[in-house]
Amino acid sequence: MRYSSGAPERRIETPVRFAFYLTNGTDSPILQMKKYSVAEAAKLAGVSRTSAYRWIQHKVVPPPLTEVIAGVTVTYWTDKEVADLQAYKASRYWGKGKRKDRRGKVKRHKM
Repeated sequence: MRYSSGAPERRIETPVRFAFYLTNGTDSPILQMKKYSVAEAAKLAGVSRTSAYRWIQHKVVPPPLTEVIAGVTVTYWTDKEVADLQAYKASRYWGKGKRKDRRGKVKRHKM
């Protein structure tokens, strides 16, 4: 056995001598606050995503914040903006509109 490492009792094991120290060096309030996408905020407010985008377009609710992280543009709302969305819905939004659900309502003709 030319390439064997020898008998197990002849092996010398050296201990590894390094350590990792974990710290909480980043205590930023931006990293700690909850961020919501437009879809999540709309779901929390109880409206459709389309309504939320329409309200942003008409400037009745604040637009989501925009941030570039690692070359990717991310838009999000904080708790304050979600509260503004819920307040606007409570004050102005009446429901789903006048669309009628016609499924299951078939007129039966008498013969």
